Parts: sequence; structure tokens; C-alpha cells
Amino acid sequence: MLRILKKYPFGPFLIAIFSCIHGITNFYEWFSFSEWIVLVLTVLFCAGILFTAVYFISKSAIKSGLFLSELVIIFFYFVYLQDGAKLVWTGFGKLSFFIPLLLLFALTVFFFIKRLNEQQSTKLNEFINILFLTYVIVDAVILSYHGITKKEAKLKFKAEAVSEYKGGLSITAKPDIYFFVFDEYASSAAMKENFGFDNSAMDSFFKAKDFFVANKSRSNYGATPFSISSTLNMNYFKNLEDSRYPQDFPAACESMYSNKLFILLQQNGYKIYNYSIFDFNGYPSLAKNFASDLRIRIVFSKSILHASEVLYDMLVQNYYFERLSNTVRDVKQIAADSMLPQKFVYMHLLLPHAPFIYNADGSHRNQSDYNRTSDSYSQKSYINQLIYTNKVIKDLVTDILKSKHEKIIIVEGDHGYRMGSKTDKKRFDEYMKKREFFRNLNAYYFYDHNYTKLYDSITAVNSFRIISNQYLNSDYKLLKDTCIHMQNFAVEPDDY
Repeated sequence: MLRILKKYPFGPFLIAIFSCIHGITNFYEWFSFSEWIVLVLTVLFCAGILFTAVYFISKSAIKSGLFLSELVIIFFYFVYLQDGAKLVWTGFGKLSFFIPLLLLFALTVFFFIKRLNEQQSTKLNEFINILFLTYVIVDAVILSYHGITKKEAKLKFKAEAVSEYKGGLSITAKPDIYFFVFDEYASSAAMKENFGFDNSAMDSFFKAKDFFVANKSRSNYGATPFSISSTLNMNYFKNLEDSRYPQDFPAACESMYSNKLFILLQQNGYKIYNYSIFDFNGYPSLAKNFASDLRIRIVFSKSILHASEVLYDMLVQNYYFERLSNTVRDVKQIAADSMLPQKFVYMHLLLPHAPFIYNADGSHRNQSDYNRTSDSYSQKSYINQLIYTNKVIKDLVTDILKSKHEKIIIVEGDHGYRMGSKTDKKRFDEYMKKREFFRNLNAYYFYDHNYTKLYDSITAVNSFRIISNQYLNSDYKLLKDTCIHMQNFAVEPDDY
């Protein structure tokens, strides 16, 4: 074994494998084995091409491996190297200083390797092979342990005594239903009190369009997958205390995969259009799926992509900009098509949620602004992106209301604004104590304007219970409106 490690340049390939494994050790639930294999094979394929190119120039397999090991380390651990430079002098952390410094360092190592004799290069190759093979084995053991001892954390919902759906389909002309989620959209009252921002014009817009605005609405959960799953299942989780936050986001996604609402809609003959960030049983997302991009961010979070426009272009411009324009366009077309049968359209946009990539006028922010992450700057960026989000909502709602079919529209934030912990500690503690991050947008449009069952403090867990009762011949009992706060892997019920 040692002879093989000494003889062959496995270094760059072991570094690549280790980086892929290590990137997911804390988020292993996000990756299936097949997804991880595809990722590793892709990275190894790229490393193989680079190795061939370097070998063509150097004519030495061992030195080619050493050169490429240097490049792979720089690629995957660029941010760590940049942070190390900051420790020497903060100015070195600026890309204008750090890039030339890194190039100088890389060239120095390159010429150092080039001057090594055969014995020295063989020993260095053996050291790198043993070091990163050890790292790979250690992380592989950790992942295997997680897989073997993994506690089943499937989230379950509270039991209900009887099935509330009557099964009668006497209502033949059912309305189209549009469920529009704008991620992290806080209520106007919350924004006024916490940021001094007056968003009342948006409430006035809804009311002018005959919407009912729930001014005291709050979300049931403070994290997207839990909030949306609870909404679509029209129920609360009963074993959330067993989950780990945020590692069990996939469990929350799984809990909505075959949700109660979609089953009910199918029974009522609805055609479902899923433009959300989640996949559902029989209804994969028609937009780009958010999870796959998040996995890329996890693995390459410390790589050179993180600090370059490559990642910005790949994950922000190509994903967010394209997804917004394509999704809004498609939803408008579906609404305008009078030949389509009764439909349910679920659209979920990561607006005004970070990343803050839009200016208030809808123009795209440049990367230097995008990378500024201080909490005070984020709050200003959130407001600017929210102003643009308002324009998107107004345009979309105005267009949907023109459609000929009778319709129901829900426009909501899945939760309110989550203030970062870097904020002034006293202000942050007060914000958390008051559970301000639950205060969300929640506006309803019913084609018959019959809002007698709605109320100012309604939460999303009851939204589709009311709609199902009123328009789909169901008989659901309304649940107590409750906010459930997940903190330190526990829950604290918070009635209001």
C-alpha cells in the first residue's frame, strides 16, 4: 500500500474527494448517495483533465500531481487562505491585494516543486497521499456513523379525530386558486415598528383590489420548510422537538411531499401547477429546484467560486434572475388561458429574502454590494429588495385579476424578517424576545368577497381549512393560531 502511495500521484484526486466529503459532513441529510457520487465523479473528471494537461507540459507524473494538488487546494480553500492573509494584515484580505499575493505564493511553490529531485518529489507525493487519504477515511467513517446511527426524524402531524372532508363534489364550478409565497415578507406593522419603513401603500393596494389583509397575521413557524409544510398539511407538527435545526430541513420537505391539500385538490379535479422551490409527489417543481443550488453552495462555500463572479453568476444571475422572469411569465400565461380546467398554482419566490440582488427600481446590484453582509446593510438591502418585490406583486396580481375564471388568491410571507445576530445585541435580544420574525404578510382575495370566516390574526395553518370549507365542501375545524419557535433544537409554543 505504501509503495502505491509513494509511486502514484493520487494527491489532487484525494484532495478533491476529501473536499466533497468534508463539505457535507454537517449537512449529510441534504445529499443522497447518488447525488454525492455524481458530484465526486464530476470533480474527479475535471481534475483528470487538468492532470492530463499539466502532465503534457511537465512530462513527470509525480510533479504534475504535486502542481495540481497546489491548484486544487487553492480552488477549494480560497476563502480559508484569504482569511489567513487577513490575520497578517487586514489589507491582505482585499482581493486587489490577495490575488497578486496568492499568485506570487503559487509561483513560489511551483518553482519549489520544479527544483525538487526525484527522491524529494516522491517523498512529498507520498506525504500528500497519506495525509489526504487519512482525511478521506476519517470523514468517510464520520459519514458512515451518521448513516448507521441516524435517528429517524420523520416529522409527523397532530392526529385528528375524523376525516373532515365530506367527499361530496356538489360544487361543480370551483374557483382557480393561486397561492403566492414571497419568502420572508414581513407585515407592514412589523416593518414600521422595527425599521421605520412605511409599507402601508402595499396594504392600500390590496384593499383597493378587494383583498382582505390580515394585519395581525403571524407565521406558525419561523423557517420556510416547516412553515410551508404546516400550511399545505393544514396542521401542526406533533414531534418537532425531535428535529435538529437546520439539519432536518429535508425532513420538513419530506413531510410536505404528499401533503393533505394536494390530495384534496386532486379529489376535486384540480390541475396543479408547482412553481415553488419544492418538489411534491407527482408534481416536481416546474422552476429550477432550490435544493440542488443550495447543495452546490454547501460544497463550494469556501472555494474560489465563493469570492469570484463565477458563483455569483452561476447561482444568482442564472438562478434568481432567470427564475423570477420565467416563473412570473408562466404563471401569467396559465391564468390567461381560459381553456385550462380549474387550477391550483403554487408560486414561491425567494423575495424579499436574501440574497439581496435587486435594487429598489429592479436593477441588478453589482457583486461588491451583494457580498456586503453586515446586518445594518442587510436591513437596508432587504427594504430595497422589498420595494422591488412590491412591484412584482402588483404587476402579477393586477394581471391575475384580469383572468375570466372565478379565483382565490393568497399572497403571503412564509415568515417575517429574521434579523441577524450581528445586530446590536440589545436590539437583537428584544427582537427575538418579541418573536418579531413571525409577523408576516397575509392577504386574501375571494372572488365573491365573502370574508366572514377570515379574521385579523389568522395564521397560515387555517388558510386552506377556511378555503376548503367555503369552496370545496369540506368541514374542517379551525385550529388555534399558534407560533412555534424552534431554538436550540427545541420548541417553545407561543400563543398570541
